[in-house]
Amino acid sequence: MMTQKYWGQLVCAALLLLLGACQKPPQITMTTPATIDLSADCSGTITFTANRDWTANCPDSWIHVFPASGPMSKDPVTVTVRCDATYEDRRATITIMAEDAVQTVTVIQEVTETVDLGLSVKWRGWNLGATRPEEYGDYYAWGEVAVEKKDNYYWPTYKWCNGASNRLTKYCPADRGNYWDGTGAPDGKTVLDPEDDAAHVVLGGKWRMPTDEEWTEIRTQCTWTWTTLNGVNGYIVESKSNGNSIFLPAAGYQLGTNRSSLGSYGYYWSSSLGTDEPNKAWYVYFYSDLVNRGYGYRYVGFPVRPVTE
Repeated sequence: MMTQKYWGQLVCAALLLLLGACQKPPQITMTTPATIDLSADCSGTITFTANRDWTANCPDSWIHVFPASGPMSKDPVTVTVRCDATYEDRRATITIMAEDAVQTVTVIQEVTETVDLGLSVKWRGWNLGATRPEEYGDYYAWGEVAVEKKDNYYWPTYKWCNGASNRLTKYCPADRGNYWDGTGAPDGKTVLDPEDDAAHVVLGGKWRMPTDEEWTEIRTQCTWTWTTLNGVNGYIVESKSNGNSIFLPAAGYQLGTNRSSLGSYGYYWSSSLGTDEPNKAWYVYFYSDLVNRGYGYRYVGFPVRPVTE
């Protein structure tokens, strides 16, 4: 005859079997698309529910996932995904696991043409005439927009003078008539017109060359780190506010028919005239130990890094 203790054990075993049969298998329900694009701002989120404790992992070091684990929850769980700045297109896979339930999310990150550094303007990801961040691009005299037939950068070939530095025909303050050789009085122009702005002419839209003030802003409000990208020396310029960055190659300059200081120095035109000496214009320059502003003769060929509103 069965004892009361035996009956109790039998009932407990039956209840356990019943509970096991009623328990749902491990499950992860995604509310995020299978692919997320972090090209624009290097940050995104993944949302899901899991009926077991879960983990989220990515083996690629440029992807950062947090939190990387958590308890089961009936409410949606949000995981933040951040990525390091990139200068090449790439993708990675994040794997979310809850016991034997598995879901994956593909992360893509592409080099973007427009980069928000948290400043007053957005900066282009590469130089005018280039297609990649590390490419030097084309070289322009200040206020010139054509490069196809330009092989000699000097005063006799400069568009806005009559062959000499004190015979300017455009862009000259009214009180600097000793530099002027144009029609009538000096024009008083101190910033490039759109039709003389290489970035605007080539790219159109709201693209243009940065002003001296905008170069000062990026110099003082971003972190500049000398590095090498795909064999090219230059600076990574990283925003202090949002972590986005651009790469400025040390592309040197062109004087006469020769390009010089490639890989050692960088020079980039602004759209701002040097008003005290209007045969010069403001630019930013750098080498491995210094980033600064200067102004130099307008006929010299420098790269251009466009900006937009």
